[in-house]
Amino acid sequence: MGDIELHSTKVEKELSVYVDEELKFHQHISFAVNKSSRMLCLIKTFSCPDEVTLPRLYKALVRPHLEYGNIIWHPHYQMDKLAVERVQRRVTKLVPHLKHLSYEQRLVVLRLPSLLFRRQRGDMMQVYKIMNGIDRLDPRAFFNRALNE
Repeated sequence: MGDIELHSTKVEKELSVYVDEELKFHQHISFAVNKSSRMLCLIKTFSCPDEVTLPRLYKALVRPHLEYGNIIWHPHYQMDKLAVERVQRRVTKLVPHLKHLSYEQRLVVLRLPSLLFRRQRGDMMQVYKIMNGIDRLDPRAFFNRALNE
């Protein structure tokens, strides 16, 4: 561009979300999982968290790293979905007397929804905001309304 040379990059970080040159978010998801895992190590320092304390610590310290900006980087690849959910699986195993239960049963006992459910719920809330003018975006740019016949 004129006298200014533009440099290409493989990955760009904007508002703490990493996106690569193919508009994929593998690196961001990896970063979020690693940061969440570090926070999980902090929770492990507490002596035997129970089913009341653990969800509170998880919601405050871990889950925000797994969900920040996920309306943008929502994982579409199975390996990314599994990597994100794996962190929550590990969290639910921290209560010793729940380890023998399945992941779904541990979620019920701890009163935690799956991360997939939370992403889908967030998507529905975003659609609601767009369709009702809350986000001041033109719904026609995103959706085609069904015609009543």
